[in-house]
Amino acid sequence: MFGPTHPLRYFLSYNGRKALRAMQDLVHAGEFAHVLQLTPLAQTINQTDSPIFRNFAGVRRELFVNKITNLRLALEKINGILIEPDSVFSFWHLTGRPTAQKGYLPGLVIERGRPAEGIGGGLCQLANMIHWLALHSDLTVTERHRHSFDIFPDDNRTVPFAGGATIVYNYKDLRLHNTTDNTYQLLFTLDENRLCGGLYAAEPQQHHYTVIERDHGFETVDGQLYRRNRIYQLRESRQSGTREEKLISDNYCRCQYSLDEVQI
Repeated sequence: MFGPTHPLRYFLSYNGRKALRAMQDLVHAGEFAHVLQLTPLAQTINQTDSPIFRNFAGVRRELFVNKITNLRLALEKINGILIEPDSVFSFWHLTGRPTAQKGYLPGLVIERGRPAEGIGGGLCQLANMIHWLALHSDLTVTERHRHSFDIFPDDNRTVPFAGGATIVYNYKDLRLHNTTDNTYQLLFTLDENRLCGGLYAAEPQQHHYTVIERDHGFETVDGQLYRRNRIYQLRESRQSGTREEKLISDNYCRCQYSLDEVQI
């Protein structure tokens, strides 16, 4: 009756997925991490940082300024979160819907493969960082989504291409399950230029992790630029020294920019 791109079909699908997720989360509400503690746990697992401002063509600087406000509001709900044994970290369960009534401002969002402006835009930077930190831990990433397109050429990228996590309230979430006996904690600081984050734990981890990128490159097919890479998680047992390698993602997607804009 309606094609895949018809606005009514998209509206029904979008709101149907949101309603289903809300019902599922209500049933499992007791499983979600909710305790905040700003005193760091004893063990530093990993730390990272990323710039607030990027040089993206056609994106107003005001959207990056607004992103600072949006990140601060989200961090009020996330900063210091304890992910205790058998609990689940959920980005959206903690922050709730980002609305203007809560003080969120218009920021950069991606809609159907194109940059746009939306209330609460810019929160993907925080989700990207949390996902990257989790990949260096014994936490299990149970839900993570990535963009279908590469929207902008790299500008001060701090993680490999396609190594982040896109989020859309509430049906595209970032979720981490703690299947260990250890307690983990996410802590962040934010200033006018950088978002800094760290993952901490109560006890030493059983493994050491390294995340690497391989087979990165571009190719042109029928005049359209595509980008590819593979991201691997390397795990080494601290007790036995045994090493394992796991493919995290095999990425291949269309670029929304030209090869002339790429700095290799």
